[in-house]
Amino acid sequence: MIEKFNLTLKDTIEKQVLNLDYKDHNLSFTNMYMWRDMFELSMYEDIENHFIIIFCNLEGEYFSLNPLCSIDKIDKAIDYLINYFQEHNRPFLIHNCVRKVQKRIEEKYGSFFSYELTRDSYDYLYSAQKLMTYSGKKLQKKRNHLNNFLKNYEGRYEIKIISENKQVAQDCIQFTKKWDETKLERDMYIDQEVKGTIDVLNNFDKLSCEGLAIYIDNELEAFSFGTQLNDTTAVVNVEKANPHIVGLYPFIRKQLVSNFFDDLEFINTEDDVGEENLRKSKLSYQPEYLVEKYSIRRNDEH
Repeated sequence: MIEKFNLTLKDTIEKQVLNLDYKDHNLSFTNMYMWRDMFELSMYEDIENHFIIIFCNLEGEYFSLNPLCSIDKIDKAIDYLINYFQEHNRPFLIHNCVRKVQKRIEEKYGSFFSYELTRDSYDYLYSAQKLMTYSGKKLQKKRNHLNNFLKNYEGRYEIKIISENKQVAQDCIQFTKKWDETKLERDMYIDQEVKGTIDVLNNFDKLSCEGLAIYIDNELEAFSFGTQLNDTTAVVNVEKANPHIVGLYPFIRKQLVSNFFDDLEFINTEDDVGEENLRKSKLSYQPEYLVEKYSIRRNDEH
């Protein structure tokens, strides 16, 4: 049975994802929770064959995310999806399929499907260790910005953990609303990001994410939260800061990783959705590599 996405599915999804080595931020339950309404998320679990499918519907386009299962179960999941889309008279479509899964599908099904790389969906993966130190020549500029922040705001900033104080979460909500007011152009993605961020902050104790806020002179100026995805990787779900304070972004990123994810290897800061400035910013932090993702369709349905 296909279930509409809700909080009660958290343990089922997170337990499955934790055992997989897929570094796609879309598989983070917190991310799903943030975007559940806009994408009309739902879940199908095949207990016997050990796979989970997350279905999406974005303005009438129906698709599946990368199947949640080990590589040896991918064939079962794809067979299910072929039958599902046929029975519901919808074109077969998977978005955000990671490379190792795409490779397995192509080995099994060959030219039955087409496989399109989607650059705007690539995730940025960074060394957790480097984000805690900004060591190395390539990160010199970030290190300078961080040192500049520490010099200018020594004794003036305070770090507060979101889960330890409900008032901090409420301050983050107000900060998000103010951030929303600065956006001159509106679209459904910004609207959902704001709504989703507020949803997470209002339900922080029910989710698995960790987060903190930076106060300067007793005013909240930045906050961030993230979620452990699997044994090696955490996802930064939200990161917002006053852009006029030099060094605040590298500072809060360092603090989030140092406080909660220092034992992991990678930090995923999600994709850039094709925005030029966002892409430039993400590349400036020197990712270890990008997580390639594919859209997969049936060739006989083109």
